[in-house]
Amino acid sequence: MSLRDDVISRFSPLFRNPARLTRDDYLEFLTIRNTSHWSDVERRDHEAADDMDHLRTAIALLVDHSTPLPARIDTVRDMLPIVSVDTLTPILLVAYPDHYGIWSETSEAALKDLGDWPGFESGATTGEKYQKINETLLRLADEHRVDLWTLAALWLLEHRPKEPTPG
Repeated sequence: MSLRDDVISRFSPLFRNPARLTRDDYLEFLTIRNTSHWSDVERRDHEAADDMDHLRTAIALLVDHSTPLPARIDTVRDMLPIVSVDTLTPILLVAYPDHYGIWSETSEAALKDLGDWPGFESGATTGEKYQKINETLLRLADEHRVDLWTLAALWLLEHRPKEPTPG
C-alpha cells in the first residue's frame, strides 16, 4: 500500500465522520512524518485541538457537500480563525481525494509560475478563491493524468519555498 493510500485509509473516515476524531488523530495528521506532504501545517494549527468539540463541528461543516464549497470554507475560517487554509484543504483532499486539491504557499507559487493562477473578482472571499483554485487543480490533474495527491507532491518537488541559507 502506498503512503497516499495509508493516509487516506487512516484519516478519510475520521474527517468524513469527525465525531470519531480525537485530539491525537488531528495532531498526528498535522505531522509530516505521517503524511510526508504538507510540512507547513506541522508548525501551526495545533491550538484548534484545544477544543475538540468545536473542531469536530467545524470539520463536519467543511466536508458537508450539501453546502456550497465557498460557504463551507468561509464559515469554517470564521469558526477557526487560527486554522489556515493550507490545513483545511489537506483535510478536504484526504476526506475526498478525487474532489479537492491543496491550496498552500507551494501550490500557489507553482500555479503562478506556470501561469495558471486564476483571477479573482475584487472582494472575493477565501472560499470563492479556493473554489477557483480547486477548479484549476482539478483541470491540471486531469490534463496530466495524475490524482490530486500526486499533483501536490509534484508541486513540492519543483516549487517548495526555499529555506534561508545560514548567514
